[in-house]
Amino acid sequence: MKKSLHLRAKGIAFPFCASAKEVEVLLRLSHDLEYLCEDGYTYLSNRLDELNAKLFLFLRNIEARLKSRRHQFFKKFEEN
Repeated sequence: MKKSLHLRAKGIAFPFCASAKEVEVLLRLSHDLEYLCEDGYTYLSNRLDELNAKLFLFLRNIEARLKSRRHQFFKKFEEN
């Protein structure tokens, strides 16, 4: 069971981060093209930041529970 959790965690880490970046780009584009007012953009941007922080902590928690640390998503952030 832990092996399947490891594979799922490894497989979902990148799409979460990539999708969050895509949403950020779309929010900025919508604001620049004046589809979103300043208040709406600020609100949604802040909510996206909160969601990204929660996802980061969630994925880090999953990784901490895994025995095999061969494929660590957050290792690149900690090396700097």
